[in-house]
Amino acid sequence: MAFMDDTIFIDHNLYDLQDSIDLADKFYRINDILINGKKSEFLAINPDVPKEELYISIGSERTLITPSITEIRYLGCYFTANNSQKLLIKRLRSMIAEFLAPLITKRISVAHVVYLVNRVLIPRVIYVGQLSTLSEKIWEHLFNPVLRLVKQKCGLARSFRLRPYIMTALLD
Repeated sequence: MAFMDDTIFIDHNLYDLQDSIDLADKFYRINDILINGKKSEFLAINPDVPKEELYISIGSERTLITPSITEIRYLGCYFTANNSQKLLIKRLRSMIAEFLAPLITKRISVAHVVYLVNRVLIPRVIYVGQLSTLSEKIWEHLFNPVLRLVKQKCGLARSFRLRPYIMTALLD
């Protein structure tokens, strides 16, 4: 007996989505694969049916699932029915702070900081933020703690202003 994991069904309307799920469920039963309907999540963006009819049934137990009103995490990315950037910005700010926390007290060179930021932090942040379009101003605001760390490791005053082209040269 196997369990289905990390599967996503996408369709343009609820009825076609339910047909796809039912077809997959038949395949899973034939191959002795179980779907845990209680762990399944459903996201409806611009639904075309009334709220009381907005549900899907999944698994051999035909568990009814209503649309999630919170975010859904799938393979490290977060999805929501509304396009709110507040949660994403909060998450990215937290990721950056957690990444920088141990580096602040360590005796490492600017080259080490630049390497870690370019090879570890930026790919992580881009992966999580890839589904949303943030303005350049927001990205600059998010990366201010990184600039503060670079200034600290260079022995520069916090009030020293790094011009964007200087920062680009540092990070390249």
